[in-house]
Amino acid sequence: NVLSFPAWDGVPPAVGADTRALGDVVIACETVTREAAAQAMSSADHLCHLVIHGVLHLLGFDHEEAPAADRMEALEVAVLAGLGISDPYAPKAEDRQAAALGAGAGATHRHDQRWEP
Repeated sequence: NVLSFPAWDGVPPAVGADTRALGDVVIACETVTREAAAQAMSSADHLCHLVIHGVLHLLGFDHEEAPAADRMEALEVAVLAGLGISDPYAPKAEDRQAAALGAGAGATHRHDQRWEP
């Protein structure tokens, strides 16, 4: 759904560095529309989320390990809240019900759960 191609090699630029371009963010619009519909959210809100997600990757954030994923997710949620967009990782009522019944027992991280089509 989103790919980030950093303009830097190795280590991301320091905060406040004179960086004119961090890199490129490429978004598959058809995928955004499909995922938004599956998650019962607007395509515009989902697009905003993916742009933020991609830019955070350009800033050096990742979600390979749980602590890093939690930090990246928290930043995404905070930026989205500043734009008036609700938390895309917040469990929906049906997700909470399924988890209570044991259907969600195999999931390890909220970030991983939200991107399933």
